[in-house]
Amino acid sequence: MKRLYFLLFVLTIAVYALPSYVIAADNNYITLKPGIYSPQSNSLKHFDTGFNGEIAFGHRFNPNVAIEAGIGHFNTEATFRYPFRANIHYNVVPITLSGKLIWPADKWEFFGVGGLGAYIISMDTKVSGTINSWSGRASFKDADTVFGAHLGLGCQYNITPKLFVGAEGKYLWARPARLRDHTRGITFDARPRMDGVLATAVMGFRF
Repeated sequence: MKRLYFLLFVLTIAVYALPSYVIAADNNYITLKPGIYSPQSNSLKHFDTGFNGEIAFGHRFNPNVAIEAGIGHFNTEATFRYPFRANIHYNVVPITLSGKLIWPADKWEFFGVGGLGAYIISMDTKVSGTINSWSGRASFKDADTVFGAHLGLGCQYNITPKLFVGAEGKYLWARPARLRDHTRGITFDARPRMDGVLATAVMGFRF
């Protein structure tokens, strides 16, 4: 958590350190990005495609360069049936900082995006059945924060000078999380890598 607080501190200082011209009209924007998360790592091989959503605040320095800070949520789950049944659910809160290179084309804009982020991963696992000499139900919970990087492409269409819509796709690489809990004499230990595809629609407003 200390690393997470340090990242939030750096983001806050970066915003306040921006020069005065950043406040100029229409240089700033806010976006809402609903979409999906598709896990791609071997540790999440049998996990389902889940929801992905993000709210991002950005600043455009010129027609071709922008910076964007975002916070969001995505999830995935899977159910496994051994001699016992286990349902594993992961929730992730990403806090990211990205740079964007933009190519305007009339009302269209095409962009590449890349950046870094902290990912707060929480696990909620429910187990039922018989394990060795134990029989019954148990729940396991834990959380960890890891760092990762992302790269992606996207496009957007300017409906008006202030309103725009578009689509964005990113690939995430993240360090493995360490999630561990012990209850009723059973230890559950998971080390998932949240690598995957984040695909979203984009709805934005400039101010």
